[in-house]
Amino acid sequence: MREGLLERLFGIRAAGSTPGREALGGLATFLTMAYILFVNPVILQAGGMPLAGAIAATAISAGIGTLLMGLLANYPVALAPGMGLNAFFSYGICIGAGVPWQTALGIVFWTGVLFVLLTFVGARSFLVRSVPAVLTRAGAVGIFGHSMGGHGALTIGLKHPDVYRSLSAFAPIAAPSQCPWGIKALGNYLGPDKSTWCNYDATELVARSAFPSEILIDQGTADKFLAEQLHPQLFEAAARRAGQKLRLRMQEGYDHGYFFIQTFMADHLRHHAALLGA
Repeated sequence: MREGLLERLFGIRAAGSTPGREALGGLATFLTMAYILFVNPVILQAGGMPLAGAIAATAISAGIGTLLMGLLANYPVALAPGMGLNAFFSYGICIGAGVPWQTALGIVFWTGVLFVLLTFVGARSFLVRSVPAVLTRAGAVGIFGHSMGGHGALTIGLKHPDVYRSLSAFAPIAAPSQCPWGIKALGNYLGPDKSTWCNYDATELVARSAFPSEILIDQGTADKFLAEQLHPQLFEAAARRAGQKLRLRMQEGYDHGYFFIQTFMADHLRHHAALLGA
């Protein structure tokens, strides 16, 4: 009965997850963010706010924000006061500009109201579209990684080509659905239904949608994981079928270690610099 209610509210199993997995993820997220309950009030206290009130406000705002994100948006995202903004509030506004904390909180409140109004009337979208292309390009970013991180770079870059404009990897796990490491990890995280694994497999992703610029991959031929775990040839074949520009460089005699990365790091930096216009 309880699980049926959860499924109706959140569609957990329809999304390929389980209540137990979501509970574990929630616990991990809480433990990761719990420091904010201690750090944020201390920073706000420096601006003159009572410590007890700052602790209560931090806990209540985080709890309400996270509940609304789950109940209204159905996203597994936790919300809490932002580190950095609190320092600007206390040290920049209250201490630096001499504004009382009560007045500063009022400014924060009306700023939030203004942003909500801008969103509802469509002005926010207009402002975003009004940003000149040269400034948009100036904020372009690339992504790269090694081994498991290389797998992450490929999957994230392929899924978000609107965010990342350059992509490269060192010895990535290129086809996790077809190697022992990946089968174990994907099975444990996503369950036995292999149809849900495709969104986390770079070879499957590149077959569905090519990245807009050339991808650079360096792979050592003496890598002990090459034959069983990495499978760059599968990614290469899928990229060729999809028309993806790919520079796969098999580096003779190099293994999986950091000397390999160090040797070719400059090439990757140049690859990203060229595509990002640096």
